[in-house]
Amino acid sequence: MWPTRDRKTGARRWYDIVIAADLRLADDTSWAIAAEVKAHAAAGLRTGLVQLSRYDVEVDAPMPDHLRSLLAHESTDVLVHGEKIDCGMAIFRSASILQDAQVYFPDIDAEAVVVVADSVDIFAAGIDEAQPDAFGIANARVTGLLNKSPLWCAENPALRDTLSAYRGPNGDALFVALPCWEPILSDQTWYRSQKRPGQTRNTVGYHAQPGLIGGRETGHRLTSVYAETDRIARQVLGGAFLSNSARNSVPQGWHLDERVGVTVAQFLQNLDIFLCFEASIPTTRLRHLAQEAMAAGVPVVLDPLQRPNFDDAAVDAEPEGALELAFLLLDDPEAYEKQRAKGLGLVRKVLSASAYFDRLQALKQAHLGANSPANKSLLQGLVRRLVR
Repeated sequence: MWPTRDRKTGARRWYDIVIAADLRLADDTSWAIAAEVKAHAAAGLRTGLVQLSRYDVEVDAPMPDHLRSLLAHESTDVLVHGEKIDCGMAIFRSASILQDAQVYFPDIDAEAVVVVADSVDIFAAGIDEAQPDAFGIANARVTGLLNKSPLWCAENPALRDTLSAYRGPNGDALFVALPCWEPILSDQTWYRSQKRPGQTRNTVGYHAQPGLIGGRETGHRLTSVYAETDRIARQVLGGAFLSNSARNSVPQGWHLDERVGVTVAQFLQNLDIFLCFEASIPTTRLRHLAQEAMAAGVPVVLDPLQRPNFDDAAVDAEPEGALELAFLLLDDPEAYEKQRAKGLGLVRKVLSASAYFDRLQALKQAHLGANSPANKSLLQGLVRRLVR
């Protein structure tokens, strides 16, 4: 039996937000969806989840626990083919799930439709040889499923620019929002209130999962970043059950933390500087790692190429000067605390639950205005004005 507060329109049921994703995957997107659904529930909103499988990956696993546990709350349901749903916003959390026809999809009438694009999607460059018009394919599939052209929202500025520059075979452009899609991070849960006291050696490192980055034979960014020194310890978060190839992906001279059960938050509590120059880590992934470090109160040192993602919330240096910059921060308590405050300021401004809901509202208003008959021809400019 459905909860008594279920709002119906005839035979249709109401959800504030419907999220379509491959719910079998336990990846960054999966964890981000879990945080979003929890925020919806805390705000009294109802969420529907729709399974759309990616056919470019093989997954033989049920829904991961961190998603399945959300279904214990009456505000969250899995929606299936045959159900009739009205919703305030439908969000497709990857365009990879839209590369193949999806036959078994609920009958959904959404007020606004958004596709979130991330840099690990197979179409990231828009010129994949197997699917040269993958952007257009994804756009057409959403339009066919919901009878509305979607608004696209990228997970980083570089991908947003790629989406904006895209033109289909007939010269058609995508409708692209200016703000990027950001995760929800709770600084109150992660934040370390002060610099770690009384340390004879400082610790620098990062928490990318080993195995996602290339082996040493592929070359790391200038060995000077990993130069010999007794002043610091270098750590990478790992696990107890890693393959040899995963272990080999850790930079030479760095220590792999293989303790069982160590969470990202616990690892970051013992980190003094987040420093990562792994060129093989996708931009969206590296951006998320740095954001988590900021939420924990750890200053971030990155390549200057990452500056558009963070402005002054992170400090940047060429690889050969990265350790020197880290030492300057560690030797200057005032500068260290100032940089921590800048990172935390970004988390509170952009990555809080309230910022997430503000972003949803702006996206919804942009999509509603842009899809009115009078404004469709002016969509791109209208979207940028509304969400600025």
